[in-house]
Amino acid sequence: MNSQPITSSLDQEQLTSRCKFVGGSDARIIMGTDEGALLRLWQEKRGEIDAQDLSQNLILQLDITTEDLNRRWYEANTGEVLKDVQRWVRHPILFWMAATLDGVVESTEAVFEAKFMLPWAFSEEGAAGLGRR
Repeated sequence: MNSQPITSSLDQEQLTSRCKFVGGSDARIIMGTDEGALLRLWQEKRGEIDAQDLSQNLILQLDITTEDLNRRWYEANTGEVLKDVQRWVRHPILFWMAATLDGVVESTEAVFEAKFMLPWAFSEEGAAGLGRR
């Protein structure tokens, strides 16, 4: 098994340019209630601090790891074909909005989002068996 952490599906140029746009993860922070995360995002966008290392974020790693499975499952169970997997796009008018697409449904041009969903009571400690005695 590969012991290297999965950090991102973005290339270095995309990671560097993240300070020039607001993506979906940024929007979640902006609309959320975590003031610390909002301050950190503001500092990252201004270039005052480096982007956070998310290689140890279990939820993000599960999301990245299961994206391909979710795409294959969707195609197998719907008969639809996905294209433009991991294509980075900018909004045509609002230049500050961008996203990396998990895919596009070929027949309808709808955006496909492959999120890993967990139960509401999920905790990293419980998943790791640390909550049991």
